[in-house]
Amino acid sequence: MNTRSRVGPFLAVAAVAVAVLPCAAHADRGAFTLDVGGFLAVSSVSPPLGLGSAVAGSSGGGVLGVRYALANDLEVSAGGFYEAPATYFHPGTTIVSSDGTFAGTLQSRTSSWGATVGARWVKGSVWRYFLGGELGFSRRAFTRLDLIDVSDATNPHSFGLTLADVSTTALLVAPLAGVEWALSDHISLSIAPRLQLYVGSQSGLRFLVPVMFSYSWY
Repeated sequence: MNTRSRVGPFLAVAAVAVAVLPCAAHADRGAFTLDVGGFLAVSSVSPPLGLGSAVAGSSGGGVLGVRYALANDLEVSAGGFYEAPATYFHPGTTIVSSDGTFAGTLQSRTSSWGATVGARWVKGSVWRYFLGGELGFSRRAFTRLDLIDVSDATNPHSFGLTLADVSTTALLVAPLAGVEWALSDHISLSIAPRLQLYVGSQSGLRFLVPVMFSYSWY
């Protein structure tokens, strides 16, 4: 029997497996990485005015950041994000003004931006898995505020109140986990889901799923 003919296919399969399966190697110490991407998010947002309950809504936006590998398995990061405006409706909101007390559905156009710093533990080579956390702040703007009278379901209409725009700043804490796929020595793609917790006058939470394109320098 020709032993070489049997060994050849085995070596080919082994080479493919090594190329595509996750490796037990570490990240590269001293690597500097630029991250650019977009995200989809689901947020819990409290009404910016009056008394009412938080509601859930979806939005999208962009992220930009940098990472530096302090060690083979430890990276530090800094970055920022921008959430595009999205419309929220807060039913059962009560607003007290000089003209009286009004109850209805508060409508607002909401956007935000912020910045974070963080660290992550990294494992892998072709496929890199990571766990980490970020700390920062978020600046949220509420515009086009209007309180709608929905007592008559057939004819909802605005109360006609003059409601000023509202801006709030909150501390942001975000645990994260994800996976990164190295397409080459310098280029990679990653997905890094995170839960952003907001602490402040406008508290709440957001589940964020960024998809990132990254380029690394060594």
